[in-house]
Amino acid sequence: MPVVYEVTGHGETELSGNFLKALQKANMMQKELHLLKEDSVPKDAAAVLINGPVSDFSKDDADKVIAYLNNGGKAVITTEYVTEDQPNFERILSEYGMTIQKGCVVDNNAENFYQAQFLLLPNVVDADETKGLGGEYSYVMAPFAQAVNVPENSVENLMYTKLLTTSQDAVLKSGSQEIATFAAEEGEPAGTFCIGVKAEKTLEE
Repeated sequence: MPVVYEVTGHGETELSGNFLKALQKANMMQKELHLLKEDSVPKDAAAVLINGPVSDFSKDDADKVIAYLNNGGKAVITTEYVTEDQPNFERILSEYGMTIQKGCVVDNNAENFYQAQFLLLPNVVDADETKGLGGEYSYVMAPFAQAVNVPENSVENLMYTKLLTTSQDAVLKSGSQEIATFAAEEGEPAGTFCIGVKAEKTLEE
């Protein structure tokens, strides 16, 4: 059975419920991976899952993930809204030309949030990864989401597919203070943000 390794040790949110059931239905096995205790990502990994770390990776932990990805590995990575810098974790994303914008995205379009503007219901782009979304499962809930900076111009050996986007009425609120208003204040970026993306790197092989 293919093995999905769930990275632990950085305050990641533990998988549970329907996500684990979905893995089992797909005949995939889930195992925990504590990078501190391993020399590298195990060779039998079909993918690694990094689910919202709240503390930064060590340099060695980040290097192990980067080495795995640069050897043809796959990863599902989510972020957790935190105010502290995470330079080593973000270095993993930078291998694919992406950065996380500091702050929390809110959306003022009534069709793009549930009850509160930071409980996002993003626009879902039609792609292979989103084919299962429809009918009663047509929404994706993305609370306290962060924006992903994706290069607008083509980058050699890299290809991007934006999967989840906000409306044009979204605002990136500062992470340094409590949100007093959902409207854009001075210095706060506004417009359409990407909060979910697929990035693919073409290796020499």
